[in-house]
Amino acid sequence: MKKIIMILTVSLAILAAIFGEEIEVVSHRTLEPPDGAVHSEGFPVADHLPREAVVFEFPENFFDETTAILHSTMTVEITVAGESEETESFPIFCIPLARAATSLAPFSEITEDDLAIAEVGFYDPERGEAYFEMSGFLRQIRDNDITFFGICLVPGENAPTFRLASVSEPIELKCDFGIGKRDVPR
Repeated sequence: MKKIIMILTVSLAILAAIFGEEIEVVSHRTLEPPDGAVHSEGFPVADHLPREAVVFEFPENFFDETTAILHSTMTVEITVAGESEETESFPIFCIPLARAATSLAPFSEITEDDLAIAEVGFYDPERGEAYFEMSGFLRQIRDNDITFFGICLVPGENAPTFRLASVSEPIELKCDFGIGKRDVPR
């Protein structure tokens, strides 16, 4: 099942790479857990591990109600702590940061509401990348269903610690959209 999802996600990433416009990353940083942080039982995320916070610069009017968001994918190059030949694919949750982008949000508790709107990507150990299908996520922001100042990448439960890769642009968000191309019923 994971392989099918990964193949589908890679196929969508290829489509977005061909037809999408790249959205600029303004800033990113690692949010370290407080001393003594423990895993919340019953949550599918490793909420006690470090996570990566990212802020984007979207085009003007991108989140207007008349913007048609056709397709969007995000590719994230990461480095896994202690990676070896046996490192397997694992889930990474993309959760919206609902606090001001200037602070990149402090390390905060993840709620069930966060998980309900999260996008899940999977780390591909052969490529060193995680892929996310972001269209629905961006449409929810456009439709004011969620507050958004950026994203937080959180490892799935039992996943290893990871960091953004040390490359010039470890995050690529591509989006095929049309400002003013969506009919909104009045």
